[in-house]
Amino acid sequence: MGNQHKSNPFCAHNELTMLSASVCVQFCDSDAFITISVPKRPGFWPAFMLLLQNIDFEVLNATLSTTASTSSHHIHAQIPDETDINSDDLQFRFEALILEELDT
Repeated sequence: MGNQHKSNPFCAHNELTMLSASVCVQFCDSDAFITISVPKRPGFWPAFMLLLQNIDFEVLNATLSTTASTSSHHIHAQIPDETDINSDDLQFRFEALILEELDT
């Protein structure tokens, strides 16, 4: 089943299932709007929140929606004034976290 998804680093698949992930980060002034959809994995949500804490983002609102195999995280966070991180940097960090979690 499916060599068509081999080039996508956010897909993990075997003969029976294919799991995929996506991440979107947008900034508006000092607000960050983050949407992540990942296969259900124990430990992903704490790792995700720890990453936000390590870069001093203040989470204003978080919504977690799940299905039998997928978790969707929608975050509205406040960006610290003194940060030099931009949306591309943050998206890269989230993508690295997703790849690490899919690899386990």
